[in-house]
Amino acid sequence: MAHPVSEHDDIDTRIFAEQIAMVYQLTPHTLAMSMIGSTLILFALWSLAPPALLLSWYVLHHLVTLLRYLLIRSYRRARPVPAAAPLRARRFVIGTSAAGLIGRTVFGSGALALRNRCAPTLVQHASISMRLPGVRMRNDPRLRKERRVIAHSAG
Repeated sequence: MAHPVSEHDDIDTRIFAEQIAMVYQLTPHTLAMSMIGSTLILFALWSLAPPALLLSWYVLHHLVTLLRYLLIRSYRRARPVPAAAPLRARRFVIGTSAAGLIGRTVFGSGALALRNRCAPTLVQHASISMRLPGVRMRNDPRLRKERRVIAHSAG
C-alpha cells in the first residue's frame, strides 16, 4: 500500500531540489575558473615536470570539466521536477569527485611524479590554486543567503 506524501516531506523535497538547483546554477563560474587555473598551472610547471604527465592531466581535466558542463546544460534543459533532485545530486557528486581525483593524482600527497621533480612549495601552491574555485563557491554570498532561506523554511 502506498504511503501518502506528507506536507513536510513535500517541503523537504522542494528544499532539496532548490539546493541542487543552486549548485547547478553556481557551478559554471567555478568550471571556468578551473579551466583558467589549470592552464596557468600547465604553463607554470611546464619546465619542472614531465610534459607527458602534465599534458595527460590537462587533457583529462578539461574532458571532465566539459562533461560536467554538459551535465549542467542537460539539467537546465530538463528542468527536472523536485522528485528528480536525488538523481541530479548523485550525478553532480560523481562529476565533482572525478574532478577532485584528477587533481589529487597529480598534485595530491601521492603525486610522486611531481614531488620528486618540483620544489614542494610549488606543488603546494598548484594544489591550493586548484581548490580555490570550490572555496569561492562555498563562500558565495548568494549561496549563504539561500542557506538561510532554506534553514528558515525547514525550521
